Amino acid sequence: MSQNAYPPDNEEKEEERLQDSAAKKTKRKHPRPPRKAELGKDQIKEILRLHQLEFSTRKIEKKVGIGRKVIRNVLRERGLVENRPQPTPRSREKLSKLDPFREQIQEKVKKH
Repeated sequence: MSQNAYPPDNEEKEEERLQDSAAKKTKRKHPRPPRKAELGKDQIKEILRLHQLEFSTRKIEKKVGIGRKVIRNVLRERGLVENRPQPTPRSREKLSKLDPFREQIQEKVKKH
């Protein structure tokens, strides 16, 4: 007896179904943009040229058709863009908009 859960007459249908589902997984609506390793010299030159003309990474992304992160990495590798410094956490006192009214609030709380 076959280990397959389907009766023998449905084996062909099941095989077709599996092939169809595998084919659907590989189809893409849009072709994948080239990866970093696949960037052509012309694309890199265009990124550098647009950066030199002070285009933002978003505008370069639209013109060249490559993701912002890839563009940023290309520019970083050439020392044209620095990593952003991590934001320093602010002290709790600086964050409160109520600080100017703290004494008045405390007085009102004491009354009640």
